[in-house]
Amino acid sequence: RRVASQGGTIVCGRVGGSLAVTRALGDHALKGHGGGVSEKPTCVTRQLRPEDRFVLMASDGLWDVVEEWQAQDIVLKAEEKPPAMIA
Repeated sequence: RRVASQGGTIVCGRVGGSLAVTRALGDHALKGHGGGVSEKPTCVTRQLRPEDRFVLMASDGLWDVVEEWQAQDIVLKAEEKPPAMIA
């Protein structure tokens, strides 16, 4: 929706038929009026609670191929590993 509202097009699942993400630091030709790409991230603020165990931050590239439940499963499995094995 955001891409279309800025005059951009989605062709074969890509902005302008070439870029797989809708937010980028480069790709100047696809920014501005008619491009639909933005360098401004979508930010969400949440109040952390004592029972929260993780904060998962990811780009839309991850969400293109991983469902939320899969990401949660990956994080929970990593909890059992030492930090050096996770990175």
